[in-house]
Amino acid sequence: AYTVNYDYLFDTKNKFTPYIGAHVGIADMEAFGFSDQGLAYGVQGGVIYAINNNLEIELGISYSASNAKAETTTVSGNFGTVTLTNASAYVEAESMVKGLIGLNYKF
Repeated sequence: AYTVNYDYLFDTKNKFTPYIGAHVGIADMEAFGFSDQGLAYGVQGGVIYAINNNLEIELGISYSASNAKAETTTVSGNFGTVTLTNASAYVEAESMVKGLIGLNYKF
């Protein structure tokens, strides 16, 4: 997915900075040789801990959803350990939850 993100950082006047945000963009779905594009959107949140003036550790979580899907009425072929002959296929990734751990350096 290709998204634009916005995060709001709460000014806590201490070493911990919680944040919340949102993202929106384009999702690419590809399965069984077929592809589709759709809308990707979601929210994220986390906390940043300032180790010193230049170095931070970040922990966060993100929820994303999409309306992209890949479907076909006839699939034939060899897909790794699975062989399909005249089969129907429908793949849709409705939502996803991701965690992140980051190390931020300020110049």
